[in-house]
Amino acid sequence: MDKNILITRKELESLEGKPYEVDEAISFEPERFLNHSRLRDIKDAHITGTIVPLHGSTYFEFSWTLTATMVCPCAITNDDVDVPLSTSDEELISFDAVDDQRVLVVDNDVFDLTVYTLERILLEVPLSVVKPGEIKYPSGVGWRIVPESEYEATKDQTIDPRLAKLKDFKFEDE
Repeated sequence: MDKNILITRKELESLEGKPYEVDEAISFEPERFLNHSRLRDIKDAHITGTIVPLHGSTYFEFSWTLTATMVCPCAITNDDVDVPLSTSDEELISFDAVDDQRVLVVDNDVFDLTVYTLERILLEVPLSVVKPGEIKYPSGVGWRIVPESEYEATKDQTIDPRLAKLKDFKFEDE
């Protein structure tokens, strides 16, 4: 089970306008990623930032920076590929219900930093990843995967046998 990092409304309000410092290493259990086809694991997740109450409102401004290493499957070989992640943003947080879609509304007066971090990481997962370096392309009986450069080189040289008779076709204009 993940260790949840919780920040309560009471904690933030007790600071009386001073910033709440966030500096947390966050880990996730591998079982969490069993249903994610493009993400196998997250390593070394670390979030830093500050949560500052906005004067005269019930909002808090959360400025954060997130670094992590995502483990994604290679689109060709299905091997693990480490993908570095570094992102930052600012978010408005409210513990009260608001109609503004730009504001993150926190339920039950508890801000779960672990869940928030995971949601931000999932937004950054690439659609596909190819591992760097020399790749041994998979093959089987009667089929093989070829690099795009090899495909492009042979594509213009061979004529599809189903279309071979068309080269003898004469247009009336000629």
